[in-house]
Amino acid sequence: MREPLVSIIIPAYNGEKHLGDAIESILNQNYSHYEIWVIDNGSTDKTKQVAHSFPQVNYVYSDIADTAIARNRGISQAQGEYIAFLDQDDTWVKDKLSKQIAFLESQKHYGAVIGLQKMYLEPGYAKPHWLKQSFLENAQPGYLPSALLVRRSTFELTDLFDTAFSFASDVAWFFKATHSGILIGNIDEALVNRRIHDENTSNKCSILQKQILEVIKASLQERRKVKTHG
Repeated sequence: MREPLVSIIIPAYNGEKHLGDAIESILNQNYSHYEIWVIDNGSTDKTKQVAHSFPQVNYVYSDIADTAIARNRGISQAQGEYIAFLDQDDTWVKDKLSKQIAFLESQKHYGAVIGLQKMYLEPGYAKPHWLKQSFLENAQPGYLPSALLVRRSTFELTDLFDTAFSFASDVAWFFKATHSGILIGNIDEALVNRRIHDENTSNKCSILQKQILEVIKASLQERRKVKTHG
């Protein structure tokens, strides 16, 4: 199988506790043609030292604490034909990249592919109110950056992550991809281990829900424009 270069982007903010695990899960992949970019969003802990402890990592510091900006900056630095993302507190199973690369290499009409996510609780952390027990027992659809592999050319159709949505820029991108006619494949296997703990963005429920509603509203307006001009 052809081995195209994959650029892996990790936005990091005060991630010293879990960042090493995320990077290790990349290094343990059974697909080896990749580059790693850690984009540090102004961390005040030892995130930089953790990133520099791995010689395979390209480290970029930014004093702007915004995940969408970090992902976009990573894309601008990336050299790969494919772009992958990994949040600092998530990890991949060892064949995540190889299975997704095989899918996109054989299905040229798809612009991106996701896999399932397996959620688990950080030891000592109580289950948050939004997390259903069934989410812990069964893998869920991975509509999140950590489960995503994208062709670089796809971003020419969707643009990058919308910085107007600091907490829901990934949700906005998936909507944009749909409006742009991008086909997103799904591998029906758990490819991402998603750690649930007290620093997850998901725990900022009121802000996140508000931004998701804004994304949906903008999506409906976009759909009306398409129908009007179609």
